Amino acid sequence: MKILIIEGSPRHGGNTDLLSNEFARGAVESGHGIEKIYLQRKKVAPCIDCEACQTKRQGCIQKDDFGEICEKMIASDVLVFVTPVYFYSVSAQMKALFDRCYSILERLSSKRCCLLSAGAADATEYFDTLIACYRGFIHCFPDMKECGTVLAYGAQAKGSVVGNKAMQEAYQLGKNIN
Repeated sequence: MKILIIEGSPRHGGNTDLLSNEFARGAVESGHGIEKIYLQRKKVAPCIDCEACQTKRQGCIQKDDFGEICEKMIASDVLVFVTPVYFYSVSAQMKALFDRCYSILERLSSKRCCLLSAGAADATEYFDTLIACYRGFIHCFPDMKECGTVLAYGAQAKGSVVGNKAMQEAYQLGKNIN
């Protein structure tokens, strides 16, 4: 399978990056192809709600890195969304990507999706809004399905996810993805 990991943290090498590396390690060991995109290295402007993508059916009219990213999303079997918790939700980089996917609604049907996240708090409710945002996004697409979620509680300082049980969970999710 082709798996696209979309890293939404503005901090390279941080906790979510470490989680997604473990997911990737498990998936590669199971024979899957992996590609990882770092949104902090890409230019993805916010949706401008012009509706041209829906009325003209030519995709998004904005010219930035979203075009390249969306083609990779379309070509993948599994999408892995990776984001830290920012004010109880996804990062701004991930939210911009989610909103721009409005332009490719029909083209992302039947994808399987995973969510990996890390946050400072150690309470489940700290992740509730983030999970609702992710689920709201995937429910906008016909036949898109969740295939796993890994949440790293109590991980704020860079590298503090090491030793967290979420690291093993991310590895196992990647290893068992099918």
